[in-house]
Amino acid sequence: MTSICRHIFMRNTTSTRQYFDIRTLVIIGGDLPSRVLGMVVEWASLHREELLDLWERAVNHESLYKLPPLK
Repeated sequence: MTSICRHIFMRNTTSTRQYFDIRTLVIIGGDLPSRVLGMVVEWASLHREELLDLWERAVNHESLYKLPPLK
């Protein structure tokens, strides 16, 4: 794992987006509505290890997989 690369993921809606640190789920930037923000943080906390795995796969140009939506 490279130390110079920040592990982030982004959630887009039609007019807003939010950036998060995968390891801590700290908000890096963006402007999602609070209701959506809560759902995204809940989903990310359930899939944190998978998000980190996907990050590593992307960095290594390996195949990616989809994560399930929040139920």
